[in-house]
Amino acid sequence: MRYEVVVQPKGPGIAKAERRRQSAFTTLLDHVLDDEAALDALVFAYEELDASERTGLLLAVVQDAKQPLEPLAAFLSVERDPRLRRRIETLIGRHAKVERAAFLWGDAECGGAALQQSVEDAQPEALVLAWNQSELASLSVETRPDLSFFEAGDAMPLEEVVETVLPMLWRYIRSGRGLPEGIDRFAGFLSLGRPR
Repeated sequence: MRYEVVVQPKGPGIAKAERRRQSAFTTLLDHVLDDEAALDALVFAYEELDASERTGLLLAVVQDAKQPLEPLAAFLSVERDPRLRRRIETLIGRHAKVERAAFLWGDAECGGAALQQSVEDAQPEALVLAWNQSELASLSVETRPDLSFFEAGDAMPLEEVVETVLPMLWRYIRSGRGLPEGIDRFAGFLSLGRPR
């Protein structure tokens, strides 16, 4: 004689459209805004899912979170799948305005630049470049709670800064030197420098 146990789910799956907003999942989403440990736990769970399950979690966050930007930004920081990264970026774009600013100091021979972007409810980040003798000497992505060392009054037109740094950046990339983690998040800036 064989015995089989059939387990029936007690409720709808996490990405079901008819789900009510009041649930343990929505309570977790409300906590991630104020509790770093809750956000870390959500990101850890996200990383353990396969691609289709991560897509379901993204949709559930957008549907259920009062403020989905922080969890979405956290998911973007760990997502490696290019298709899902684009999807998260699209979702963030729908729910928040990305603010961009560009800063330039020194001259063509020796100087630096910062391409800064921030999304509501996420820490601002900047791609910081420094050059000497018209060649990039350093390239880094910096994320800080306060990037105020770039004064808003000193901001320059984005296109002007991008046109200044793009040739040096391409030479840097072609030389085979390592790129910092997270540089892909600044691709939107670099498209400003493409020929029209």
